[in-house]
Amino acid sequence: MSVAEPRRKPGPILGRGGRGRAIAIIAVVLLTYAAALATIVAAAAARSAETLSARLGDDATIAVWGAGLESADAAAARAQEILVGVPGVKAARTLDPSSGDGLIAQLMGATAANPDQVRLVAVDFAPGAPVAGGRLESTLGASQIQAKVDDHSWPASPTLDAAVGAIGGGLILILLVLVGVGLAVSWATKRDMATRRPLVELLRLSGATDPFIARLFRGPVNWAAFWAATLGVAAAAVATGAWIRYGAASPLDALRPVLRIDIAWALPWPLAVVAVAALGSWLAGRAALKPGS
Repeated sequence: MSVAEPRRKPGPILGRGGRGRAIAIIAVVLLTYAAALATIVAAAAARSAETLSARLGDDATIAVWGAGLESADAAAARAQEILVGVPGVKAARTLDPSSGDGLIAQLMGATAANPDQVRLVAVDFAPGAPVAGGRLESTLGASQIQAKVDDHSWPASPTLDAAVGAIGGGLILILLVLVGVGLAVSWATKRDMATRRPLVELLRLSGATDPFIARLFRGPVNWAAFWAATLGVAAAAVATGAWIRYGAASPLDALRPVLRIDIAWALPWPLAVVAVAALGSWLAGRAALKPGS
């Protein structure tokens, strides 16, 4: 009496992915992690720039902080009185303290020991008579008032420079990541097809068409890229959430609620990676199956 051997499920025709696919997966995870963080920061910078533009709606904004025994409120009051007397200045007023003032002062280059003790003074110029920010700063410095001036003119405005730099840098990094993902997937597909060249020729002899053969190689690589991108986005969201919840206190604390909202901007990244991976693997498959390749 013979014992029937258990039926085994046949493995995939291509077998497991080789070293090239593993390298591509690691690259996609790291690239997507960086891209997701860049997306979160760029979205937060755009949202912050919109919020700051409403806060900094006058012709110029001056960050003032106290020195020695003088409080920030007293320094702001003195600065307001002095600024009104500067030719070309129509009005000056001290803004009510806000939780984001420390961030604004830091972007302006204020060197206060405690950024939370900075006061903002808004200045309006007379029509047709703008006053240079350096002149306002030197006038206040002559009265022993520590201040930094932002006249809201790009590229001289520190706050606008910071927002534009964060958004522009994030977009450039995102484009580089997309190119990197496409190259990694394309290289992995070419390597898979090169190492399995005898199988490719056997499939051709059995009547398989080149598009069918290419799909056999593209499918596993594209799925691997999708799951790698999902892992990268999840890691970026966890890292951002951990900083929001447990990160050390800093003048950037005003960004924490904004970052929490903008984590959602990183969620579409796996789909974007799949689209780029599909294009890269398609181009690689066509190149690998050309006669003489």
